[in-house]
Amino acid sequence: MHRFNTNYPSIKYNSSLQVGAGAPGLILGFLLYDFGYDESSIHRPPQNFSGELADVRYYQTPTVVIPVLSIEYVHNVKRWLALGVKGVVGFETNAERHVGSNRLFSRNSNVITSALFNMRFSWLHRNIVSMYSSLGVGVTFNSTTSGYREALPMVDVTWVGIHVGKRVYGFAEFGGFIGGVLRGGVGVRF
Repeated sequence: MHRFNTNYPSIKYNSSLQVGAGAPGLILGFLLYDFGYDESSIHRPPQNFSGELADVRYYQTPTVVIPVLSIEYVHNVKRWLALGVKGVVGFETNAERHVGSNRLFSRNSNVITSALFNMRFSWLHRNIVSMYSSLGVGVTFNSTTSGYREALPMVDVTWVGIHVGKRVYGFAEFGGFIGGVLRGGVGVRF
């Protein structure tokens, strides 16, 4: 009977916890920008001549987007398979201000939160380096300051991920969907 070598940190420990940040991906960008801004929710004067003049008095500030933040717990089931849960948060905000006085008229914010069940498939184990791919499925919640609320099914994919380190490690991932395109962070095995 062939036994695999458990000297590699990625399979020596049963579990890991990691936190990270990433650049928003296409799905998160779509949720933030297409669903997040609801122009009908802004209280404006009636759209007549004086209402149009009032619109000219306000401008929209640039949108601030924070990186996608994530936390993930993973438990190794087999040498090549790990199961876990992952939480992802994305946020963006902007404001409308009066042109002359710079007085705040309204603030628009959008928060995207996701809870995912994750399956990780490891395909390379070395002393300090391990590489993997993963697939996550779950639900995403979208909420805005205008009162818009939505829940959607969601997926997250890591095409290629790499862990570097032993018990405490750094990671980098190239993925898609809700977790962002490029991701990185730190984790600990236990």
